[in-house]
Amino acid sequence: MKECTKCGEVKSLEEFHFRKDRQVYRPACSACSLVDARAYRAKPDKARNLKDNYYKKTYGIGIVDYERMLDEQGECCDICRIHVEHVRHQSLHVDHDHDTGAVRALLCGSCNRAIGLFNDSSKFLTLAADYLKRFNK
Repeated sequence: MKECTKCGEVKSLEEFHFRKDRQVYRPACSACSLVDARAYRAKPDKARNLKDNYYKKTYGIGIVDYERMLDEQGECCDICRIHVEHVRHQSLHVDHDHDTGAVRALLCGSCNRAIGLFNDSSKFLTLAADYLKRFNK
């Protein structure tokens, strides 16, 4: 039995998360921890901070840089020009050169995957375009 530091109720140990890294039970019960976690994630600036950290760590740009690029591109994919409102999750992917890590532009998921499937090769993309032209596409 253990007392939750949030609700003050005495509960069985099964109702507390066990921290394997420290070999201890968390001070708050699972139910209270879940409420706290949901409240933390619901903060309006939380999602923005998470994105900012992700972009900085992964691409070396911040959320401000992302938003500037989005504005410069007219809030559209740089290839197919689909507007961000019509994109799944209403956000564009940061396209980057896998060899140098340099950020290129913001793309919808389809265009980003297509470039990746063609190994970022303009030669392969040109050959694919020629192939489609042969069949009047």
